[in-house]
Amino acid sequence: MISRKIFAIISVIRILSLAVIPAVQATNLEAESNTDWCQLNYDWKSSSGRTLYAGTTIGAPGSVASENPTSWGLICMMDSVKWITNLLFNIIMIVSVLAILIGAIVYVTAGGRENQLKAAKRILTGAVIGVVIALVAKLVPSVIRGVVGL
Repeated sequence: MISRKIFAIISVIRILSLAVIPAVQATNLEAESNTDWCQLNYDWKSSSGRTLYAGTTIGAPGSVASENPTSWGLICMMDSVKWITNLLFNIIMIVSVLAILIGAIVYVTAGGRENQLKAAKRILTGAVIGVVIALVAKLVPSVIRGVVGL
């Protein structure tokens, strides 16, 4: 019962983070102005060896990398992917640690009751799976960057 609630909470957080947060960011960008540029959240080293630092605006006329829209478009996309996966990593790790704590409490307080022990094992298994998913999410930007060739 507790593991289903935790799974439901994790699912809601995933849906919100994948649907709401990028939509809010897009709305904020449109509210500022209707331009085709981005501001980096992370440092990037380009294939030419040039380093683009966090906070750098790229794509706007006269800014860094405005001469090659394909290049800066991919960098902006990768910066967004990295931002989303870092957010997911942090949220899933927090929920997983809480699930491990809850599973440990249920396990310790089970007192030999078989149904409580099974529930605790399910919670702990779900938490470990959450940690694995979070670690895989942390690898996604590197894999995409390798495939795209940035």
